Order: sequence, then C-alpha cells, then structure tokens
Amino acid sequence: MANVYDGFKVAEEIKKALKEKVTQQSNQQVRVPHLAIIAAGDNPGNVYFVRRIIEGASEIGFRITLSKFPFQPQMIELNHLLDNLQNPHTQVDGIYVQLPLPDRLNEVQIISKVPWAKDVGDLRLGLSEASNVPTSEVSVTSAPAVLKVLEDQHWNPEGKQVLIVGESNLVKPLAMLLLEKKAIITIAENYSDPLKAQCQAADLIVSAVGKPNILNGSMIKKDSIVIDAGFSLDEKGNPCGDVDTASVKEVASLVTPMPGGVDETYISLILQNTWNSYLRRTQ
Repeated sequence: MANVYDGFKVAEEIKKALKEKVTQQSNQQVRVPHLAIIAAGDNPGNVYFVRRIIEGASEIGFRITLSKFPFQPQMIELNHLLDNLQNPHTQVDGIYVQLPLPDRLNEVQIISKVPWAKDVGDLRLGLSEASNVPTSEVSVTSAPAVLKVLEDQHWNPEGKQVLIVGESNLVKPLAMLLLEKKAIITIAENYSDPLKAQCQAADLIVSAVGKPNILNGSMIKKDSIVIDAGFSLDEKGNPCGDVDTASVKEVASLVTPMPGGVDETYISLILQNTWNSYLRRTQ
C-alpha cells in the first residue's frame, strides 16, 4: 500500500517556521512581508484556492492585499494595477496572479509584467512568449512544488519514465526541470484511450487535467509515484483531483491527494518565496 503524501503537514512545518520569523519582525516594530494577490472572474476553483492562500498568509502574520475583479476587467485595469504594485511606496514583496484569468485577457502579457523577483507563484516559468493559449485548469501547484515532493521522498528522476498529463501551465516548466535531471518525459495533452498504456509504463505520473477520477489503480504501474495536480469541484461543490486515491494507493508507492497534497505544498512555497523576497528587499 502506498504512502499518502501529507501536504498539510509539510505546509504546517513551513508556516510554523515563517510565523516565528514574522513575529520577531513585528515585535521589533519592523514592517512585515506584504503579499499582493490578483484574482479575476468567478471561477469557483479560483475562489477556493485564493481563500486558502489568504488563510495561510494571515496565519503567519503577512500583510495581504487582495485585488479581486468579480467581473471581467479590462487589460488596462490589470496593467495599471500591476504598475501600482511595483511602485516602491506600496512595499509589496510578492505578487501572485491566480489562474485561469477570464478568456479574453492576455495571460502572457499580464504575467510578464510581474517581476521575476516578486513572482512568488513561479508563474513566469510557464510562460510561452510565442503563444497566448489561455489556461483552462485552476492553477494549484508549480513545478518547484512537485520537485519538493520528489525531493522529500529522496526520489532520483535520472533515467526514470515520467508521464505528465494535461495542458496546464505546470506541464512545460515541470518537463524542462525533470529533463535537466535526466528523466525520460512523455506528455499526454489530454486523457484518451492510450493513457492507460502510457500510465503503466511510467515510474512517475503527474496529472494536471482537472477532471475527477480520470486515473485509478488499474491504470498504473506497481510501485510508481502518482502526483495529483488536477483540481475541480464535485457535484457537491467540494474540491477534488484527477486521481482516485483510494484505488491508486493500493498499487503505487506514493500518491499525493487533492486537496491536501501538492496544493498545500504550493501554498507554503508561495509564502516562503514572499518571505525570501522580503529579505532581499529589506536587508
């Protein structure tokens, strides 16, 4: 039976360490880290994930600025907002843009305006300057968050067969980072009939489709690692992932649930990156 990755536990350890540091700053009457979050539209998944980020940031004592556009904003509005957030007087240390944005907004242009030093969600890693294909899946993790899961398990990608399923902004940067570690990469842009054969050949599967339970235990190789990076809401409005965790954990060596897996790891890295940016700006 697989080890079920506890993203909540990992996140709590990171948040506990950050809270101690932020409390020290506050006690010394020094300004605390400032995280700016931008969200547009009414995607229920976005609402859920932004709430989780705010809860985590509030718990450790960050200052938070949420710019929420309930309807479709104009590009000029978002560009103006991003210009303001980069003004030194705002003292913003990290900027996070929740994806997907409404269809008619140019995601590449918007994310490109977030400076690398303040891109605490690692969104620029997934940019393709040659295209502007809107993101369809709710962005709930990043390539560095997936790598952290693998590093925590002391898993070496070299020579391993890796299958990445989906078309989200996670796919390209994760593939590139794993290629650098000499993994053998296969990308399935969507789930289809050949998916089972591809899964059964893979040592690591990362699914970021956003469709409930498209992967189950009958589809995967024994002792493989399965990372659920998909996000959707079930018929009751509860968050769920791509993977049927109950059946997969009977076959895999490790499975990450959704929620409570790489999503929570990602949130903790957003907070850690904000702290790191704060240190660069204040020291």
